[in-house]
Amino acid sequence: MLANVLQGMDSIVKGLKKLNRFRTLSRAELRVRGRQQLAKLGERFLRLSQGEIIDESFLTEIKASQIEGSAEATAASIFNRVRNANTSNADSTINNFFPSLLDRDGIVSVMGQQFPSEQLNLIDCAERAIQGRYDLLGFKNLSFGQPIDWHLEPTSRKRTSLQHWSRINFLEPQIAGDK
Repeated sequence: MLANVLQGMDSIVKGLKKLNRFRTLSRAELRVRGRQQLAKLGERFLRLSQGEIIDESFLTEIKASQIEGSAEATAASIFNRVRNANTSNADSTINNFFPSLLDRDGIVSVMGQQFPSEQLNLIDCAERAIQGRYDLLGFKNLSFGQPIDWHLEPTSRKRTSLQHWSRINFLEPQIAGDK
């Protein structure tokens, strides 16, 4: 019983600290934080957010002709879009983000000569990504599962619950791992 009383008093003290902090906020910050709270409540109770898109919903966003296309046709379509974007500005003095893809062999040769270790690192990174292993925030070779588990914190192997994100205390390592 004493533990319950102490826990209740602790909650009151925390509430008072929050209230004191609340009184120091500017009107602009109160307005922003109020909107954030309303958005969270709207998502949680009124389903105003669509949440994570499922495969069926994603496929409805794609043109029907693209859904039924082959991998080769899709790759060719992407390639043509990039190539056309690069060649249409050939007379422009603005440098394009992508180099011309028309000289692929030349690009591969120059990259191999000037950046041989980067090329090997990139290939290693891609191979590990295929296996579901990534480098992130100074950690090396983290596994997020196969297929990727978007609720997993890979260093502690903790999974967050499927509750609405506003109900999860991500700063609590016992609940969500090392964020």
